[in-house]
Amino acid sequence: MRNLGRFFGYVAAGVRTSPARREVSRDVEERQVETPTGRVTLRRTVIEEIEVERDKNGEMES
Repeated sequence: MRNLGRFFGYVAAGVRTSPARREVSRDVEERQVETPTGRVTLRRTVIEEIEVERDKNGEMES
């Protein structure tokens, strides 16, 4: 029964997710730096996405 619930969870997540936008990659850089006030964590996150534009009929533009 657990697998059946997991299956429907994946189906429900697919229905709620917009197919027009998809994350391709995520790059996280993190480093810790000592400052006069203490240790500070610097973090940079780069997210690459693909976004598909749809016309008024709901079809993908070519």
